[in-house]
Amino acid sequence: MHWSTLFIAALAAPVLSHSHGHNHKHRRRACSGAKPTVATYAAAAVETVQTAPVVEAVHSASPATEAVQSSAPVVEYVQTTPVVETVQSASPVVEDVKAAPVVEAVQKAEEVTQVTGTIIPAVSETTQSAAPAVQTPGRATWLWQSNLIQDSAQVDDFLSFADSNDIMTVYALIDRGMGNEVFYDFVARCNASGIVVEALMGNSQWILGQGEPTFQSQLDWLEQYQGSADASSKFAGIHIDVEPWGLDGWTSNKETYVASFQSIITQLKSLGSSLGLPVAADLPYWADKIICPDTGKGLDVWALENLDTATFMTYRNTAEELLEVATAVLEAGNAAGKPVWLAVETVAAAEAYLISYVGKSSANLFTDLTTIKTTAAKYTSFAGIAIHDYDGVKALSS
Repeated sequence: MHWSTLFIAALAAPVLSHSHGHNHKHRRRACSGAKPTVATYAAAAVETVQTAPVVEAVHSASPATEAVQSSAPVVEYVQTTPVVETVQSASPVVEDVKAAPVVEAVQKAEEVTQVTGTIIPAVSETTQSAAPAVQTPGRATWLWQSNLIQDSAQVDDFLSFADSNDIMTVYALIDRGMGNEVFYDFVARCNASGIVVEALMGNSQWILGQGEPTFQSQLDWLEQYQGSADASSKFAGIHIDVEPWGLDGWTSNKETYVASFQSIITQLKSLGSSLGLPVAADLPYWADKIICPDTGKGLDVWALENLDTATFMTYRNTAEELLEVATAVLEAGNAAGKPVWLAVETVAAAEAYLISYVGKSSANLFTDLTTIKTTAAKYTSFAGIAIHDYDGVKALSS
């Protein structure tokens, strides 16, 4: 091993620093049965927590060097335009190395260690069939009112807005009785514009075995859609928003509801594996305080072990306060070796004064998003920031 590689490896051990809020007091807000919404989480009281120092993990050059020597495929991460690529299996696809100049760029371990801002997750049992592509941290948004995809002019507006505001991923609510054709067109147009489209589904009533459309019907719809769509119109992932902590009976039925949530995730993961799609779920930033009765682990840990990625609702309306509540989330992602998304709220909600940018300007929001990205990007797990939701952010004043 080259002496410089040994020197770099010696510096690679990260020094972790934790700073958690104490005396969390979670207040719940009832979920709307008519429209699933990410804002149904139980907003926690403001913590008097100093932002934990951001820890930058320096990766050892050794694994990368060994990967090149053993002819493992070199993964090149696109820094500006998202690559829509579904990984069908854990078996690596070895590309023609004659046309891959990037191989030369990783001949030396010293050069590999200069690559930053990316995460190269190890292949695990949870990602063997659908490892999510990880790229430079970007922005995403929820599209709950996906009926707009029936109107070409509204789709034009969406694509223009996404392009102007660096939105690289959209979680689009599926089915809705609109048929496949409009989704074929919408997904294809997004893909052509460099926007990843994930199939969004969600209803907290599924926790109780209720709700229409049913959870099973959504799984069936997605399966038939992926089977009939051509490559340019396929969804790139599955995104679920099922929030048992928003139900009225949460406090007295916590263990039962958590078990039901786990069952839903397990079923969704099974479908994702069969379709070759990564699976993600929305979680509250305080998911570490929700204990899974079967494992004794925090729900954040369990979810990251069983999902390909997660979006944590780190809802605060200043960059500083959001980063305070996001610290534990980013550290959990680092520990699990999984990419995690942070999130901001823009719609009217309970305790909006604390959690939402509603009433503030879009300039205020996007300035904060830049600050958040700059700080959070020092965590290898940071995948980006999701904006809830498209209608909300569009309604903000300029």
